[in-house]
Amino acid sequence: MSLMPAGCTGSGPEPTDGADPSSAPAAVAVDTADLGESLRVRGSDGSLVSDVALEADCDRPSTVALVVDQAFHAPLQAELARLSDDIEEELDVCVVTELVDTSSTTARQIHARLQGLHQQAGLIGNLLIGDIPHVWLGDLIVGGVNYTYITDAFYEVLDDQYWQDRNNNGTYDRRGDIVSGPEYDVSYDAFTVDRRRQVWSGRLTPPAVLPLTERVAQLRAYLDRNHAYRTGAKSYGSRVVFYNSLGQNGDPGDGELSQAQVQQQASDFYSAGWLFTQPPAQGLSTVWSPDIATQRQLWLSRLNETSEYAFVNVHGTPNSQWLGGSTYLFGSDYQATPPRALLIDLQSCTNGYFADPDYMAGWLLFSGEALAVRAYTDLVFVAGDPAPSPQLQLLAHGLTLGEIRQATAPLDIDVLLGDPTLRLRPRGTGGATVAVSEPELVFPPISSYAVTIPHVAERFVTLTNTGSAPVSLHYLQEQWASWGGLGAVLEPRFMIDPADVITFPVTLAPGQSRQLRVYFTADVPPYAGDYRWEAVFYTSSPTQPFVSFRASRTLY
Repeated sequence: MSLMPAGCTGSGPEPTDGADPSSAPAAVAVDTADLGESLRVRGSDGSLVSDVALEADCDRPSTVALVVDQAFHAPLQAELARLSDDIEEELDVCVVTELVDTSSTTARQIHARLQGLHQQAGLIGNLLIGDIPHVWLGDLIVGGVNYTYITDAFYEVLDDQYWQDRNNNGTYDRRGDIVSGPEYDVSYDAFTVDRRRQVWSGRLTPPAVLPLTERVAQLRAYLDRNHAYRTGAKSYGSRVVFYNSLGQNGDPGDGELSQAQVQQQASDFYSAGWLFTQPPAQGLSTVWSPDIATQRQLWLSRLNETSEYAFVNVHGTPNSQWLGGSTYLFGSDYQATPPRALLIDLQSCTNGYFADPDYMAGWLLFSGEALAVRAYTDLVFVAGDPAPSPQLQLLAHGLTLGEIRQATAPLDIDVLLGDPTLRLRPRGTGGATVAVSEPELVFPPISSYAVTIPHVAERFVTLTNTGSAPVSLHYLQEQWASWGGLGAVLEPRFMIDPADVITFPVTLAPGQSRQLRVYFTADVPPYAGDYRWEAVFYTSSPTQPFVSFRASRTLY
């Protein structure tokens, strides 16, 4: 199945951006005629945006799309067909392959195609292979600087109302002012009960600094080890490598940690990771040295040993990592000493900026034996001691990388480089179940003019462990309040009991209940409208990895 460019032309603010949001149709409507053959998605002007042919021999309810740069497809047809078979068998889905001519196909057209597949064929995720176009998100002025970044969230958040380019400059807006006030009142890039990933996505883009033949060879090697891992022919063991460069790089602003402190950080990280079962003395390898050059060598050598997981917290640029002083790591270092960790988490600024032909995360993924790298396409600031995120912990339940990405709402600058259909453990069974007394908390409507500032209203919800084993509940605090179906507003807002009343995680014994107080608060005069919010918890139970409830209030 091929994606044929139609209805959209143009380019973004950079040569790497094939998307032109300003020229895209303003809305997408679905023509449901002749659904037995295809789904035609048309823009408001009637132009054909997407023609989704459905596989006649696949009647499974869900679909995964391989969006493949046609320059990589011809030499890799056998490997891509094998990948399709592997995904279909393991996830019980239909797999469709979309061929993209990157010289003429825009990100908007691919986005529309994915919308059609989601609406008609139950699309749950996609894998972008080759130089698939990306988009820019930005238009946020801070200190006179316009902060923009590239993101693949465009292929995950499929609702067009969150992709606005009001000044037609080729960059999607991060903020908007829809009530003509003095300040922005919506946030298009904040995850809310309304703005969420309908599907998950991953990307396989070898560093473009290499000639095409070498990039094809890198992808072929990746697909070969992907298949070997899925079929049990390749194992990564259970070893973990931990490197917190920011505690030992000589920069006073980052602070300096002793060997004992770094070892304790690593041990705490390892013990809280859920995924790791061996004692730290057997399964954990920590990088520490008072000498930065020695740190560099230790990190490279330990990453070169077979391991299941590696974590590094280090200063970065798109094509380098700064360890301190004049000591750096570049892509050539990882080519010379190939990484052999299955999954690598990079807590580093811009290492995931895949538009750079020499991008760092690409070398980590394709130089050795890695299967996935999680990184950031822009600046990121991580405060406090490194701690395992739910994106790591939930792997213990056997969820795929994509499922976890979709459920945990990472930032739009977070990019998954690798196959999102992979899992590190078999799908979990057993464990407790949690009942929610009121899945929908509806606060009484009130006139916005009747809200006395400060305003506080409250409702209660009870969580009960209905299983036969204890269960721990961890709060995902990335959820924001949503106003009028658009982005996030800080006022009014919903919140659970503050930390001085209840602290997460909370463990419930079998049969035990815990009551939570949910507040609706306003510290400034509010706008009229519908306010919605969702509380999401991830749990220690493989049977029920997530628990949630919603709250809403209308101000008229």
